[in-house]
Amino acid sequence: MTTPRTVTVRTIDQGDVTMTCPPWCDGHADDTLPVHLVDVAHVGRHQEIKLRGVLLWTTALVQYPYATDDARHDVRVYAEQDWHADSYTAAGLVELADTLAVHAERLRTLADRLPELQEETGQ
Repeated sequence: MTTPRTVTVRTIDQGDVTMTCPPWCDGHADDTLPVHLVDVAHVGRHQEIKLRGVLLWTTALVQYPYATDDARHDVRVYAEQDWHADSYTAAGLVELADTLAVHAERLRTLADRLPELQEETGQ
């Protein structure tokens, strides 16, 4: 069994805080600037959803272990939609639908894993 990884983050209101990272954690919202303790977040690896090289969405696992809202203690998937607008031919629209279907399946798989990740995190 590997030793859990810890990280020390600088906070505005609590000074330096050392915390244990869940196995999926790839970093923190901003490792360089101090933040309030409630804003400290574990962030997983970013997954990009692209169509013809154009970024449509970015997703990542997130967890706010010190949030005042207990629901934010749960592991969640952060999803950010990048600005994208286009006009599609019938073939282009099918390509868009196919791209979204592939990524929708990946998101469903991730949704199925969230309870397991939550359990690993101990929340």
